Amino acid sequence: MTKHKSGAAALILVVLTMVTVLGIAVTSASQSTINLRDAAYSTQNDQALACAQAGIEIGLANTNEDNDSFEETKLLSYDGRDLCTYDVQSGSMPDGTKVIPAHVVKENLTQQYNTGGSNDTITIEFKPLGSDEKASIAVYLYDLQGGNELTRQMIYCYRGGSLPPDDFERKTANGDGVCSLNVPLKKAAYLRIRPLYTDMQIRITNFPSQTGWEIVSVGTAGKSRRTIKAYKFYSQLPAAFDEAIVSFD
Repeated sequence: MTKHKSGAAALILVVLTMVTVLGIAVTSASQSTINLRDAAYSTQNDQALACAQAGIEIGLANTNEDNDSFEETKLLSYDGRDLCTYDVQSGSMPDGTKVIPAHVVKENLTQQYNTGGSNDTITIEFKPLGSDEKASIAVYLYDLQGGNELTRQMIYCYRGGSLPPDDFERKTANGDGVCSLNVPLKKAAYLRIRPLYTDMQIRITNFPSQTGWEIVSVGTAGKSRRTIKAYKFYSQLPAAFDEAIVSFD
């Protein structure tokens, strides 16, 4: 009886071992498939984004009063294989638009906005996208020639960290990490905003009415799709600066 039990135990042990090994093999195969799919989707995602970027460049370069219609375009590899397609749609912004949508301005780079000599008071909402506790913005107003600085404000977005840098005005962030600043334009011609210490997401409301185009480019590669939106304003900026505000999705 003792030998019989021992044999049965050994048989069960062998079966369990085989099942365990088989389970490991299946798990490894599944993980390998997942890894391959992740790699493929990652490549397709990059291709879709590149295609969307190509489309938005075409839209920004060619959208004007005489042309706001584009055909879907396919990009090919050097050996003629399909890489991705982009579809660009361009339409007029609603009349009386007074909101510049949320967009990202890179650290230490200046975004300029043409205010057209308005005397309105605008609201700038800015959200630091990095973790640096000194995250701030510099806001400049320039006269009609664009060369003489009228005012400069240095604003620190306080998020419960360290004290603000010297000579910076403190604004306390809300629960979403957004700080808000009211800026009287004082008939300035240009507004410039420069993020300090980190990239900033910036949104401006009550801006002098703008007219122009909303351009949407959708890049598709395999099962991946990326969308880029851009807003191009009529004579918004001088040639030395970007003339569009771009957001990625």
